[in-house]
Amino acid sequence: MSEPASLPSIPKTFGAILIGAFFATAIWGMGSLQGIYYIKNYVRDARGIKLLAAVIWVLDSLHTAVIWSAIWTYLIHNYGELEKVDVLPWGIPLSTLSTTFITVLVDSFHAYRIFMLSRGSMLMTAPIGFLLFARLALGTTTAARMFQIPHLSVLKAKEAWLLTVALATSATLDIVTAAVLVHLLLKQRSMGSRFNHVVEKLIIYGLETGSITALASIASMLCWITMPTNFIFLGIYFLPAKLYANSFFTTLNMRNSILSGLATTIQVAEATPVLFMEPRRRTADPMPFRVEAIPKVTPRDIQINVETEQTIHYEDSLEDKSGKD
Repeated sequence: MSEPASLPSIPKTFGAILIGAFFATAIWGMGSLQGIYYIKNYVRDARGIKLLAAVIWVLDSLHTAVIWSAIWTYLIHNYGELEKVDVLPWGIPLSTLSTTFITVLVDSFHAYRIFMLSRGSMLMTAPIGFLLFARLALGTTTAARMFQIPHLSVLKAKEAWLLTVALATSATLDIVTAAVLVHLLLKQRSMGSRFNHVVEKLIIYGLETGSITALASIASMLCWITMPTNFIFLGIYFLPAKLYANSFFTTLNMRNSILSGLATTIQVAEATPVLFMEPRRRTADPMPFRVEAIPKVTPRDIQINVETEQTIHYEDSLEDKSGKD
């Protein structure tokens, strides 16, 4: 017997957010492992990078916690009360707010890399800065309206455009950031053939991370527009924050592996290819990493002690002298 039309579809509401929460938690676990790897292998990174990594991991963990608080409210606290499916728990706007902060922080990190790689070009960084400000404003406004209007049906009727524009801005920000970074890296291929394979790896990585986060935002936006009566959009919306955090830690942790092929010929600074996140390392060098020559061993570094021994024999000369006498 089918359920009445007035009642929500359990698989498309509670089932959708439950599956989304499971995937989000799994990705959070992978991000936490990357965070542990970063702490163990990059102890000499600048304090600013370490602080940023800590803040992003804390926000990502809080995002996971508030997701499960919303799941608890839907499935346990409101068990059997299907009419309350329209009521947004406090965990939903908090997850929106934490997603906004994680997105802005990670994209600001990439924007700073672009700023330094482009030698401070405002033409390259100004559009990204504008999109960052717009993403922050739209995300915080959406979360605030969710607190003010805790009923999803009313929120959709009054502020449907707000979440749509916020998701579209997030996808546009990812695409623009990836495109600018790839453009700048392509210009480095002519700097030297021995670095081309490193640049190619960075280009592939930039395209992959930018496209994945953008696709997640676009998928959530399309589900929000085409299926406004279920929670499929919400289950997908749990994922972008996790993808952003993972892309950030992957950027930090890929430095050792992506430059391992150069270890036999050059010495590469540990802070690469974060692209000059440390203020003291700002330079006009357009290369996406710093290269230092291997120090040569000079002769003064080696001390050699030579001992000689001389023996004089007098026996024969004494015998000759006695015979003459």
